[in-house]
Amino acid sequence: MQAPARSAAAVPGNRPGNKNQPAPLNEGQNSGKIKRISSDRLRKSKNRLCGRRRDGKAGTPLKKRKRGKRLFCFLLAWSLLLSLLPWSGPVRAEAEEEARYIVKYRAWAELPEEGLPFEVVTASELRPLLEADLLEYYEEDAEALLLEGGDPARTGYLFAGEAEEAWNLYMVGADTAFRLGYLGQGVRVGVIDSGINPHPAFGDRLLPGSNYVEGEDPEDTRDAVDHGTRVAGLIGGSGDGEYIGAAPAAELVPLKCTNGHTVPISAVCAAIYGGIRDHHCNVLNLSLGTKTFSQTMEEAIVYAVENDVVVVASAGNAGDSALYYPAACDGVMGVGSVDRSGEKNRNSNYNESVFLTAPGDQVRSTAAGGGYGRKSGTSFSAPHAAAAAAVLLSADPSLLPGEIMELLASSAQDRGDPGWDPCYGHGILSIADAVTDLEAIRSLPLGFFPARGPASEIWNNGAEAVDCVYFLAEYGENGQSLQTGLRRLTVPAGGRVPAERPGENGGFGQFLCEAGTLLPLLPARKRTS
Repeated sequence: MQAPARSAAAVPGNRPGNKNQPAPLNEGQNSGKIKRISSDRLRKSKNRLCGRRRDGKAGTPLKKRKRGKRLFCFLLAWSLLLSLLPWSGPVRAEAEEEARYIVKYRAWAELPEEGLPFEVVTASELRPLLEADLLEYYEEDAEALLLEGGDPARTGYLFAGEAEEAWNLYMVGADTAFRLGYLGQGVRVGVIDSGINPHPAFGDRLLPGSNYVEGEDPEDTRDAVDHGTRVAGLIGGSGDGEYIGAAPAAELVPLKCTNGHTVPISAVCAAIYGGIRDHHCNVLNLSLGTKTFSQTMEEAIVYAVENDVVVVASAGNAGDSALYYPAACDGVMGVGSVDRSGEKNRNSNYNESVFLTAPGDQVRSTAAGGGYGRKSGTSFSAPHAAAAAAVLLSADPSLLPGEIMELLASSAQDRGDPGWDPCYGHGILSIADAVTDLEAIRSLPLGFFPARGPASEIWNNGAEAVDCVYFLAEYGENGQSLQTGLRRLTVPAGGRVPAERPGENGGFGQFLCEAGTLLPLLPARKRTS
């Protein structure tokens, strides 16, 4: 199946059903309209006035109606009197429930050098901004969910004898990267979540972070939910002579955005900007999601990718095809969940946002209260991919987000339908194959990137520039030529140049020849249809 476009060079844009300028607040559906009354409704009103029932027969006697009217008037007057008494309870509750909106001012068309490119306002504050036409757009500050799932009866601390289980690390081949010395060292991973508690498995690699929860101490990043600490352990946990996370030497930055299992989109976006600007993160993990598309969130993701930051997010635990954001945003690695046998978890969402899958069923990690425990859900599959990105960056810090995504996609262990499919994405994460492929490419003086499948770049690891001719041919199922392309390239010493990439379907051939003689410089990259 053809993979959906998951460009790491995303740009903000409208999606179907989304407008840059959403409809203004509803001020009454019948404003400026004449509300017509049907003849049937008018006849019923006359019957009530005349004391008749719908069947035209006589209604309640007049005296009884008068006594009922006097009682009604008395109750109405009494309720009006009560309404005048000073009681602020309902008013205060209504104020607390006033809707909140994310707004972007026209003057902020470009990202401010300081602060955030958006603001959160109440409904009453929004109205004058709309009347003054000051906004580029606004949207509801909807809530995202921490994507923890699975069977609650099976979630808890590990029993004796299970403490050494690390099936998830063996499934993704993290041990291969460990043997090669790639542990995520020198890479900073931001965990946008419920905070991270100190733990012996983190040591001094748990760095100071920030709290983006409104009204709280911005330096308080403690985890009251026991979610962010678990996520962090799967990325960089290490202790007692064993590895808990797949990048056990990576630095961890707590970017706290909630004290519960729900989080406002505005806090998530603030954490994205803060993680990049203030904490200089190389990778961001978001084990959360919302079904509500947010222009503000998409712009934050674009900002991350443009600053060469890898963004990883959970695909969702509803077990259906619903899209969750930010996993469904362009440039994000959406991660689904598999169990020990490599089968997709029934609660893992399946859709175009699934880039790949990773272990997410009863995986062992660090607990907020100390010790270790196991939990399930795509919240805990995403950190494996974030750790994989950190491992690859520790092997080659020059890798860009798009290159990391291509390495992980081409090296994933295919499951489900051949090629990409909505249940497994490109397959099950394989850190072992991704690192091995990267090592193979870097060992060659000249090579296609990635090491397998359709190539998107040509790497020159030599000390001299190479003049060459790149030729691409694509074929249909019947072997008929669909497209050919010929381009002369100069690949600088130690540099990389993009190569036109063939489509996902059908056969192709990619050839690189010496410019003068047209002799092959590399073995052809081919796929038969």
